[in-house]
Amino acid sequence: MGILLLEAKEDFEVLGLRRIRTSDVLKWERDGWLMIQDHCGKFIGMTEAFLQSYIQFTTMQEAQAANKNALNLAYITNLTMVFIPLSTTAAIFSMSDEFMPGRTKSWIFWVTALPVLIVTFTITTNAQPWQNKY
Repeated sequence: MGILLLEAKEDFEVLGLRRIRTSDVLKWERDGWLMIQDHCGKFIGMTEAFLQSYIQFTTMQEAQAANKNALNLAYITNLTMVFIPLSTTAAIFSMSDEFMPGRTKSWIFWVTALPVLIVTFTITTNAQPWQNKY
């Protein structure tokens, strides 16, 4: 935008409108062109101010979107903290038909899976203050 204002000033100098004592240019015409130049300068200043405000607004929106994504990622992390120990235990016990639901040894899955889940929660909750420290 500043380039436009500089070019306008150069054009006024070439036309001879910047000189104070010009006999070939009428005063009202010279004053009109100078007023146009002043209005262009004000318009350029307002446009640059609006552009800065718009950039700040979009930056704030991007920051809010990043915070929302981080919160969603935290939900996914907590969800996987529940399913990974359970699915690992289920995978180990699915190697034999004796531990299938309804069979005599199906209770062993829950006896094993729940302590693994509790240990995972304990490690995760105790590690969070340690992670925040560093």
